[in-house]
Amino acid sequence: RVAMHHAAQIVEMTDHPMEAFREKRDSSLVVCNQLVKGGQAQASFSAGHTGAMMVAATFLLERIEGIQRPAIATMMPNEAGGYA
Repeated sequence: RVAMHHAAQIVEMTDHPMEAFREKRDSSLVVCNQLVKGGQAQASFSAGHTGAMMVAATFLLERIEGIQRPAIATMMPNEAGGYA
C-alpha cells in the first residue's frame, strides 16, 4: 500500500518557502502534493520545511469551500498517556 516516487531535488531548511516551491519542482514536497492532486495519493505530509510544504499544498491543492487558510496538524498528549 506504499509506493515510492523519485524526487531529485532537496528543499533545505534555509530555503525561502516560495523560492523552494518555484525553483525545486522535483522536490519531494512538491512531488507528493502533485500526486495528491492527481489522485495517485490520498495525503501528503512532511517532517521537513513546514513553510515550503504549506506553500506547495496551498498552490497545488484546492482548498475546501469556506476554508481560507491551511492548518497544521500535530499529535497532542492526553491525560491517559496516549495521543489525540
